[in-house]
Amino acid sequence: MGNDIKYFNFPIQLLENFLNKHLDVLTDILDYAVYTHSLKLEYGTALKRIEVSANYFNVQLGSAKRVLDNGKLLSDSISENSPKVGLNLLEIPTKQTPLLRPKLTPLLRSKLTPVFRSKLTPANLV
Repeated sequence: MGNDIKYFNFPIQLLENFLNKHLDVLTDILDYAVYTHSLKLEYGTALKRIEVSANYFNVQLGSAKRVLDNGKLLSDSISENSPKVGLNLLEIPTKQTPLLRPKLTPLLRSKLTPVFRSKLTPANLV
């Protein structure tokens, strides 16, 4: 399994708004990582290299063109020397193992529901 671990490498500043807009941030991370990986490929059109990179990361893209455009925009707007971090996915979610969907017993679910519904803000965490 050591060779199967893949990292989404991206500049740390992409995490800036993670607490407020986590889906947008994760989309940008995916777009950046797929785009920069595609630049290392030698053959094919830019869109084909995006598709091959998505396959490498084992992710399905809604639109390779959108990933290409957003990834290029992000890559061009961030200095190459920016500090980078890597996010590794040890297990790619499938229908059998969905991401962030633990199976909870009804009793545990009833105890956790109020916690998940409360509004957490950075001020509450201090």
